[in-house]
Amino acid sequence: MTIVPVRHPWRWVASVVILVFVAMLVNTLLFSHVVRGGVREGRFQWGVVGHYLFVTPVLRGIEVTLELTVIAMIAGVVIGILLAVMRLSPSRLLSGAAWVYIWFFRGTPVLVQLFFWYLGIAYLYQHLTLGVPFGPALVTFNSNTLITTFVAGALGLSFNEGAYMAEIVRAGIISVDEGQSEAAASLGMSKRQMLRRIILPHRQRDDLDAQDHVTRLHHRRRRPFPGDPEHRLHHLPGGTPPHGGKPLVPALHLDHDDRPVLRGAVLRPGLRQAAPTHTPPAAPPGTPPHTERSRTGAGDRHLDPP
Repeated sequence: MTIVPVRHPWRWVASVVILVFVAMLVNTLLFSHVVRGGVREGRFQWGVVGHYLFVTPVLRGIEVTLELTVIAMIAGVVIGILLAVMRLSPSRLLSGAAWVYIWFFRGTPVLVQLFFWYLGIAYLYQHLTLGVPFGPALVTFNSNTLITTFVAGALGLSFNEGAYMAEIVRAGIISVDEGQSEAAASLGMSKRQMLRRIILPHRQRDDLDAQDHVTRLHHRRRRPFPGDPEHRLHHLPGGTPPHGGKPLVPALHLDHDDRPVLRGAVLRPGLRQAAPTHTPPAAPPGTPPHTERSRTGAGDRHLDPP
């Protein structure tokens, strides 16, 4: 019997269409010409592009772009974490204020925000003051002098990035398994310590791509870092750990993505506490052996001595 492989004609059709588009793109970028002012020249004039590619204004623009990117990302992460915590707060005032901020800055085009910070703020408020609310002003600034083009760009991009980052952080916090918080609470951590040492580090790991995650996971297996459960377990605040000084190790499990998940703490193998030694009362003469065994039945728990 002859086995006929499954044919996929539409794959060939799609491949031919893609190759045609690639050929058209290469032709229009490199080989096409146009007549301008009676002179036939290249359509994109790559020689002119190369001449002006490394001039001072272009390099300065790249430098300012990188500076604004770094500032907006750092400020956006800080603002996003604060807003995410506020959105998850039981307080309706905090949650509502964060929701309004996110709704406004995500629903407004970023170009409009940049125009507002550069032109609108100086038109509405000629002077910006710092002082007591509804009271005397301590320091006064001229808006045109204070809000320069660079400052306006940094403010607009930072506030906009913070609104988007807030939803990313909030989704990451919600995605962390509840067992992480329960395990941290069993170790005596407060909610602030839980957020800083368990939830946020776990959320940051979830936001990274798979390749970087595998690299960092391999590094953690060689040396614990301050965000690892093992490091947190031996550096709890307050001096004496809440487990009464018993030797504990973190109970780690691997989830479906091979990520270490803290499930709690267990006694370190080989270091279990010995049960208090006691001598059972002597059985009266003639007592059957099974009666003596019933004094320490299966329901009694005794830890093995070290």
